[in-house]
Parts: sequence; structure tokens; C-alpha cells
Amino acid sequence: MSRTRERVVEAVVEGADSAGPTLADPSSAWDLPVKLDVLSLASRLAPLLDGTEPAEVIEAIETAPSRWRPVVLREELSPDEMTRVMARRPWLPGVRIASRHRRVYPDRDVFAHLLGYMREVRSDELAYLRERYKDKKQGSDWYRSGDMMGKYGLESAYEPYLRGHAGAYWAQVDVHGRELGRSAGLDNQDDEYFRSIAHFLDRGLRPEVPGHDLHLTIRRDLQALAVRLLGERSGAVVMMEVETGRVLALANAPRFDPDIFSRKITPEDWAILRDDPDHPLVDKALQGVYPPGSTWKMITAAAVLGSDTWTERTRVSCNGGYKVGKRRFHCWKRRGHGSVNLRDAIAQSCDVYFYRAGLAVGIDEVARYAAMFGMGRPTGVGLNAEVGAINPNTAWKRKRYSGNSRLGQWSAGDTASAVIGQGYTLATPMQLARMTATLANVGPDGEVVMHSEPEIVGTVDLAASHFKAIRSGMLGVIEDSRGTARSQRLQSLAFAGKTGTAQVVALSNVRRNADGTVIERFRDHALFVAFAPYDKPEVAISVLIEHGEHGSTVAAPIAISLLKYYFNSEIAAVAGSGARVGQSGGNRGRAAASSPKPPSPGGREQAFVPVPGVRPEDL
Repeated sequence: MSRTRERVVEAVVEGADSAGPTLADPSSAWDLPVKLDVLSLASRLAPLLDGTEPAEVIEAIETAPSRWRPVVLREELSPDEMTRVMARRPWLPGVRIASRHRRVYPDRDVFAHLLGYMREVRSDELAYLRERYKDKKQGSDWYRSGDMMGKYGLESAYEPYLRGHAGAYWAQVDVHGRELGRSAGLDNQDDEYFRSIAHFLDRGLRPEVPGHDLHLTIRRDLQALAVRLLGERSGAVVMMEVETGRVLALANAPRFDPDIFSRKITPEDWAILRDDPDHPLVDKALQGVYPPGSTWKMITAAAVLGSDTWTERTRVSCNGGYKVGKRRFHCWKRRGHGSVNLRDAIAQSCDVYFYRAGLAVGIDEVARYAAMFGMGRPTGVGLNAEVGAINPNTAWKRKRYSGNSRLGQWSAGDTASAVIGQGYTLATPMQLARMTATLANVGPDGEVVMHSEPEIVGTVDLAASHFKAIRSGMLGVIEDSRGTARSQRLQSLAFAGKTGTAQVVALSNVRRNADGTVIERFRDHALFVAFAPYDKPEVAISVLIEHGEHGSTVAAPIAISLLKYYFNSEIAAVAGSGARVGQSGGNRGRAAASSPKPPSPGGREQAFVPVPGVRPEDL
């Protein structure tokens, strides 16, 4: 008889508990590790495995990195292969079927970018990981070859929190390597020699350590609806609580199936994802940067009001364009809007009004207010390498073109473009959602969070009357007879919004199909932001559809459908349908969302409106 020590991961399958349905679960896959003394059995073993030749078995054994550790000959055995191997087990000494854990995502692609995926640790990563976690109680054994780790999304961001640790025990085997029994230690053995060295030998033994569960504020029902509404169109949806900054939906399209990363992804599957022109692996809500178009006009309005350059009653005459230097900048409505004040300009999205407003106050002042709203920096959600996009000003351009003083000079034309959300101005859908929540906010505004108390990360220095004027204009977008999203108004819910159509290329560079329609990649992006209800806002939302062309008819209906569901559905009124990320490898924690309908904030306006921060705990 002999004793060998193996590192073992128990197969544990967990279901949902009272905290909410599980979004990422553990599951078992069956592998075939082979002891090195089965070389002579290659001819008997290979026929039991589909598509395997004896030479492949021999090569796998001869190229094994260690002579003292089992060789995994085949991963994820089929039921038929398992049956054949088990039936021949007595004639296959040293061969055993082992359970291995992999992550399973019940909702598949619905939470793909949020949850992310896990992959096997590469050999070149082991040294770095062992150094990084050397302070852990498990020491250098924290990661081992063959372990799975989070590579994207919450799986990556919360890897140390979700990760548990495999246990180790003693296994008693016969001369053929067949396991006869297990023991948690040697100090209870009859053999006096084993008892004398038990303390030394048992040092590496330990029980399995489960990972922590991660509870999210993401609502499963809202997320699923957002994904369904996006369909196959490339874009993103962000929905969040106004008062707390908690994210209720964070949807992307197109998506990917995270389950394919839990096994060895095939070159064909990887090529499909890598080469897709719509970039399904990119988190468009956090990593996608787009011209915000007319959704930026509320920031320009805040700057011109906050600097006391204009009042909400200041009127501008729009005849369809405005000359800046030698160039005429057109309004989207070539016939012009006539005489408009602030409410009219926001409701009708008059470009000429904002050209003149931005030029009157200057780009640096507009950028200063944009920074108050959180533009130009990540929201702080701590996920998927979130980007800060671009909040341009004169200093930014000088730095960008530091080697060319002529190109680095900010021009009036740059201002005219930037203040209507074009030119150098770029933002992410998450930033636009937070901007909208800040405009709607009548109480504390913190980071974007998942499960902790909101944190105030800044304030917008703007009089309550100015906020009221801007919000009134956003209401006009929906309610006024000439509002750009008048067609989307709801009888049962008063809400405020703003359409946006972001130009992708200059009109002179647009290319068309033979039938005269614009080729898709040259079409404008469609945007829409909104908050509701108007009087006591609870939620804010941003929608982006790449190359959707029209914010009012493409992006807005998605937002309206989510708002209608949120406020009208009985499920929305009572459900705490959240999401959890579950254990993998028998020791990985889960993530679950459990978020009842958000409370209504108070109705008091204030001169210094806090900006909600977006933290990982707000997801």
C-alpha cells in the first residue's frame, strides 16, 4: 500500500437562495487525468475516446511537465466516453475520471459584459499571480496550473473576493494507482512511523475555502428587457437610480456567450468574435466613446446660465444657420426655428441657440461645467477598463497637438462643434446616464454603486432656478408641440428627456448605396437620455444605438419601453429580482442582484446638486 497526496476540488452545485436568482453558477465537467505509468495502456485507452489515436496518448504523457502529477488526457468527456472508460476501468490501472468545475451562466449572453467570463490561468501568469497573492494564507498555492480565474467583467474585477481555495487531503491507493480511501490527516494512522511524521506531512493539508457571494443591484427583469429591446442592433443601455446611483440595467449589444470561455475556445469561435465589425467583446456602455450630440446641450445650458452670461429668458433668432468666422454652421432644421429661449432651444434642439451660447461663454467654461457633471473621467464603476472619454478645452487641444502650435490652437469653430456634442467631444453611455441623473437629482448623488451606501463625488455649482429651467426644457422635448420626442409622450407618466443624433463623419464624406440610402457605417448614431417621473425623479436612463440615425424614433422607444415597464409592471413594483455571481471550482463566490423598486427621493431643490458616483458596489 502507498499514499499519495492530491489536490482535489470537490464538485458542488449551488442553486438560488432567498437573495435572488443566480446569474453565474458552478457546474461540473469531467476530465480524464492519466498517471504516468499507463504508457503501455495507450492502445487500450485510445479507442475509448472519440477521435483519439494511441500516439496522442503517448505524446500527452511524454510531454507532461511533471512525472509526479496526473496528465489530463481529455477534457470534458462526453457521456458515451465516460461510460466506456468506466466499463473498462479495471483494465486501466492509473486512469481515473476526475470532476472539474467550470462556470455556467444560466442567462447566457444577457449579462455577458457585466459578469464577464473565466478562463484557465496561463503558465506565464502563474509567477505573477503567486507574487501578487503571496500574503494570502495559502501562500504560493493560491493559484495552480489548470485553475480558472476571472478575465473580464465582475469575474475579473472581483477575482480575489469571489475566489475561494481548493482543499487538499491524503488519498490511499493501490499499486495500480487506484484510490482506496481518503484521509484528512495522518495523525490517526495505526502505523507508528506515519504518526511520528504526521505533523510535518500534514502541513499542506487544508479544508476547502469557499469564495464570497457578490450581490448586485442590477435587476434581472430590467436587464433582460433592455437586452431584448436592443436586439441585434449595436449599442448600449444604462438605467440607474437617481438618488443613489445604483445601476439597475447595464446592457450591451451585440453580445457573446460567456460559456464558451469556460472551456477551451476553438480558433473558429475566437475568430468570429474577434473579427465581428460590431465588436461584441467591447463593453459599449463603459468603453464605447461617442459624440454625445444634442444630449450635451444641457451642459452648455448649465454653463451659460451658471456664468450669468445669459438667462433662461434670453432669446436667439434662428434662421437655419450661424456664421462662425468664414464658415456657416447649420442648424439641423434648415428653415430655422425662429425666435427661441432656453426651454424652446432644448425642446426643439436648436443648434443655432447653442452655437451662440457656447461662443458667448467660451469652451473653457463649458468644459468646467462638463467636468462638474463628471465628463472627461471614468464614473468609478471599476469594471472593464472603463474610459473617461474626452471633455475638450483649450488646454486639452494644446496638449494633444503639443508638437504643432498651429494645430494646437483652439478655434471658434471648435467651440461651435463641441458645445453641441460634436467635434472633439466624446462621452460614454454610462457618463450620459450619470449626467442625466445629476440633472434630475434633488438629493445626495454618489458614485455608481452595487451594494453599499452612495458616495458623493462632487457637486454642480448651479442655482436651483437654473436646474429647473434646464429640466423644463427637457420636459418640453416630450410635452411641447414642437418637442423633438413629442411622439414618445405617455399619458400616464410625465418624464423629461433629450434626443441626440451624433454625426459620425462630415456630410461631404458620407457614402451611399446604389439606392441612395446611406451606407450603415456612415449613418449617424442615435441617442436618448431621460429621467422619470418629472416631479419626483426616481430613475435616469441613457440609450445609444450605433448608426441608428434618429434619436427620437430609434433610441427613445427603447427608453420609453423600459420606463413603462418600470413604473407600470406589477413585477417592477414588488420584485427584488436581482442577480448573483455564483461559485466555480467548488470555491468561487456568486454574484446576485437583489434590488427592490427604488425609493422616491425628496422633492427639495438645492443650489449645489451632488453628482452620483458609480462604484463597483453600485452594480
